[in-house]
Amino acid sequence: MKKIIPLFLLKSFIAFSQIGIGTADPDPSSMLDINATDKGILIPRVNLSTNTIVNPQKSLLIWNTDNTNNSEGFFFFDGNIWKKLINNSWNVNGNIGTSSVTDFLGNIDNMSLSIRTNNIPRMKIGNEVAGNSFTNVDINLNPTTSYSGAIISTNNTVNMQNGSSAANVFGIENLLYLRNGSTISNTFRAIRNRLWNIQTTNYPNVVGTLNEYRGEVTSISSFKGFINTYDLRAGSNTADMRGFSNEFTGQINGNITNYYGFYSGIHSSLVGYTNYYGFYQENIGSAVNRYSFYYDGDDVNTKDVVITGAGKIGIGTNLPHSSLQTEGSLSTKYDTTANNTGIYTLSENNFTLRIFNQISSVNLPNPNTCKGRIYILIGSNGISTKSITVNGGAVIYDDVQNLSISTISSGQRYQIQSDGKDWIVIGN
Repeated sequence: MKKIIPLFLLKSFIAFSQIGIGTADPDPSSMLDINATDKGILIPRVNLSTNTIVNPQKSLLIWNTDNTNNSEGFFFFDGNIWKKLINNSWNVNGNIGTSSVTDFLGNIDNMSLSIRTNNIPRMKIGNEVAGNSFTNVDINLNPTTSYSGAIISTNNTVNMQNGSSAANVFGIENLLYLRNGSTISNTFRAIRNRLWNIQTTNYPNVVGTLNEYRGEVTSISSFKGFINTYDLRAGSNTADMRGFSNEFTGQINGNITNYYGFYSGIHSSLVGYTNYYGFYQENIGSAVNRYSFYYDGDDVNTKDVVITGAGKIGIGTNLPHSSLQTEGSLSTKYDTTANNTGIYTLSENNFTLRIFNQISSVNLPNPNTCKGRIYILIGSNGISTKSITVNGGAVIYDDVQNLSISTISSGQRYQIQSDGKDWIVIGN
């Protein structure tokens, strides 16, 4: 009995007291107090991706040895899942377990967020940006003070896959206020956008770029409101499709040298290009009213000019009944031989030619190179007889007199047209 009682008393002491390792005086607030100056406590090491802990208790602590996806470290069991013991810092290799509601990259004071490379500010998101020309960007904010030397540059690709029946989808909606007392060199673009859209249905309204410009401008050498490229396949029920829509409303004080509603140009050397079109219209189908070009004049200061889908051109009318119909006067080229000497050769740049005595003869182009072309030849009063030659061995033929014409004299007039083989007299 004497040996049993001390063991029983020792057991009771341990059950109702703290345990100290490396210390004789464990802290009263702890059940286990480990004290060391050159050693630590080693927590069990478990690979949570390959090993399963059966029925883990809430607050169970382990070291996860799985190093994939930045997951190695201390984990505890919260009663449902294993969670990593981490702080609020963002890892350069990425974070896990974040929430889009509570977690964010930024600050909670009224200071700009700066993004740097090589310790040089490349982008700032905040209330205002100052200094460092060609490096700073101010996005979606209202600056409280003026600043200069800021360049906005966005070169971005947006890939969007969306279901049917989308009411409004905006790739970029931008409002830019700019006051600049100096010169913007070369090219300034508010928005440069590319939209690729595949397999979409039932869009009531699609706008590639919606742009509004308001300002007071002293000197602009070239202002272009819209530069765009479309590659689009539209299904049924397409109410209105415009490749280019532009509207200008404003008050102009002073003089504008040139204003273009539509302008196309190229400023480079083209090597290896088969076709280049300043304006190109493909087949417009079989609609009732088809126009490859339509200008609706006000019939007072401007007149209608149209090119129909049937290839008819109307000037002053939007309903031409002939290949060319003009509701007004018609002007054609008028030339004289003037002070020319020797042989005078006609080309596509001539229509009416009045012949004077200084030249020796008139030469016509080969009629098989210009079928349908018309010339009017006038022998001025008092000239000597001038010979007329035709390239390619062709002749000038008069059906009324049943003879070939090879000369023109004072007072004679010939209106001739190429039939693709010879020149035919159609009027005297």
